[in-house]
Amino acid sequence: MLAELLTTTTVSVSALLSPLPPWELIAGISIMFFAMAGITAWTNRRFLERRFTTIGWGVLALVWVVMLPYYALEVRSPIQAVGIALAIPLSLWVAIVRWRGRESLVVIGNAVAITGAIYLPISTFETTRQWLIETVAIHTHELMTLLGHQPGLVSDHAVGYTSQFDFDGHTTYIVMACTGLGSIAVFAGAILAVEGEPVRKLIATAVIAVIIYTLNLVRNVFIGLATPFGWFDFEPFLSISALFGVEPIRNSYFITHTIISQPVSLLVVLGLALLALRMVPGLFSIFDEIIYVLTGDDVDLRTEFGPRILGEESVAAAD
Repeated sequence: MLAELLTTTTVSVSALLSPLPPWELIAGISIMFFAMAGITAWTNRRFLERRFTTIGWGVLALVWVVMLPYYALEVRSPIQAVGIALAIPLSLWVAIVRWRGRESLVVIGNAVAITGAIYLPISTFETTRQWLIETVAIHTHELMTLLGHQPGLVSDHAVGYTSQFDFDGHTTYIVMACTGLGSIAVFAGAILAVEGEPVRKLIATAVIAVIIYTLNLVRNVFIGLATPFGWFDFEPFLSISALFGVEPIRNSYFITHTIISQPVSLLVVLGLALLALRMVPGLFSIFDEIIYVLTGDDVDLRTEFGPRILGEESVAAAD
């Protein structure tokens, strides 16, 4: 009887949870330590906060180590691979800096904790994961239709979600990475972690989320149409893909997804960061800490650049 109960419980839990890549499981552990660090900092138990924060950054470095082979060898994304490779020693260095006594670094740890609290539940539970992926697929399909294309929106047999576009046998599909949730969670985590008026922070989070979601749909349409129609199946793009070991059949996908969309996404992130700074000046504190970690210098970016980014009146009003 007990064995049957345990088996039933295990099956029920498995049905609720999506199959997770190893780095998301490890990331959950890291987020747990950052959350405990935030709680102990709030209760002014700095002795415990320092230890939880240090461990959190150490585990986060392990997350990057596990992710690196996938993005370097399978996705073949030079931008993501280099970024993840740099994140490994950087995370370890942040752990060391915090252990040495930099208390103000807790704001970045809080941002990471909030980011994980937003991203992991949605990506982990089957119901929310499927809802988000299928919703993005529907919106992407509607935009394709507005542009005069009528692909079938069918079930992806690998996962069972209605998230695959069928162009007369040539298919593309939406996965979690296509939803924009990761970027939304990062911005939300940073905005909600810093000081500022709660309503102002919620408005900023909503505005940034809408912009990211909308631009992400445009990106999905671009990749989703270019891939089956072979928009970039000619030189020099075929040679560029070949340099990364990409098969010719995946050429247009690689060019649109990796070579074009990712650099553009970096520029968009910079623009959104400036917008977020204008809406929530408290975000300067995160950039101050990043500069300290990289250079060892204490800076006050708000004093130095605030007037140019916010405007003199905005700085005075925020103060």
